[in-house]
Amino acid sequence: MQELSKRLQAIAGMVAYKTLVDVGCDHALLPIHLLQTGVISKVIATDISAPSLEKGRQNAIALGLGNQLSFTLSDGLKNVDCDGIDICVIAGMGGGTIISILDGVPLDFKQIILSPQRDVADVRRFVHQKGFDIVNEMLLIENRKFYNIMDARPSPSSRHCGLDLQSPPFGYDEAGYLFGQILIDKKCPTLGEYIKIEIRKTKKTLEGNLPQSRQEELLQYMQVCLSLV
Repeated sequence: MQELSKRLQAIAGMVAYKTLVDVGCDHALLPIHLLQTGVISKVIATDISAPSLEKGRQNAIALGLGNQLSFTLSDGLKNVDCDGIDICVIAGMGGGTIISILDGVPLDFKQIILSPQRDVADVRRFVHQKGFDIVNEMLLIENRKFYNIMDARPSPSSRHCGLDLQSPPFGYDEAGYLFGQILIDKKCPTLGEYIKIEIRKTKKTLEGNLPQSRQEELLQYMQVCLSLV
């Protein structure tokens, strides 16, 4: 069985339903693992790169799973028929790319698992604006890099019936969006480590010759960081 990275293991552990689309699947390591372990029964693997997608196809064939994975060359979800698919996984992309992928399609999934490499706060806001709640979030370190992984599910129906989805869900403030309210609430030790690094980086940046607006922005960010340590 193919060994997964720490990040992909965490994503696999969040999977709660049997049908899945893996957007930007690379070599299809995650869906192959989920099929081998019986966690899912149907998967669509997509990638914008034809060579990566073909590598995933060959990996599946080599393991006798060629008939159980459907491979689709696609920019995001544009060419993907998600009818009957319960979970959407998007990992290893920038937050802006993830948002653009999800903003262009109906979000009929029962679960969205996201692992943005940057602009994580923007992804949290987008998820809420689209009527989903973040029900779990993890922060881990792999190869000296921090990875956020969030599990989002459709909000209770009342949030889709006249409520202003631009307003934050209960408990979310600027700190919650910047660093993950769930991570804050459960006092995630990795988050504490991340915030200390952010404080050091911000202090160093503030020593430079910055425009007034940027300096004020960083000072506000520093205040949020300091409130959490």
